[in-house]
Amino acid sequence: MMDSFEFNKIAGAILFSLLIILGLRALGETVFHVAAPEKPGYVVEVAEEGTSAAPQEVAEATPLAQLLAAANVEKGQRGFRKCSACHKVDQGAAGGVGPNLYGIVGKAKGAVEGFAYSKALLEAAESKGPWTYESLNEFLIKPKDYIPGTKMAFAGLKKETDRADMLAYLKSISPDAPDFPTE
Repeated sequence: MMDSFEFNKIAGAILFSLLIILGLRALGETVFHVAAPEKPGYVVEVAEEGTSAAPQEVAEATPLAQLLAAANVEKGQRGFRKCSACHKVDQGAAGGVGPNLYGIVGKAKGAVEGFAYSKALLEAAESKGPWTYESLNEFLIKPKDYIPGTKMAFAGLKKETDRADMLAYLKSISPDAPDFPTE
């Protein structure tokens, strides 16, 4: 068992160590004094709603006709793999989470029999007409922006060449699809 003298030595060593640590800290603060900044942290400039922080140059979009003329059906088919989790493209195949897209180009919006479309898409079908290359292109940029309230959760295709390739693929599986626009 430990006698009181042993206990006093251990307690003294611990207290002495704490005293040294606190003393070194105080000494360090006096030797290496750092003044506090006038404004703490970083200032992050946030543009107010409806304005921009700095004028941005908007790159002119390549005309859709030009993109479609250079589109690649095989690249579009490879890109469609993202869509195939929800959509089928075989003639007569039942829809999945999304409707079957066989023959979609030129077809009326919301026209696949037996598929439960969102109310927003059915309203867009009345006001925006059939699926044209232009409307499909706009939809593929970001579906929720083109038809607010759509059930489709796809984030969209940002690159215009990817969208053009996808449109070329959709044309290839649409037997009654109109020709690509020339202007």
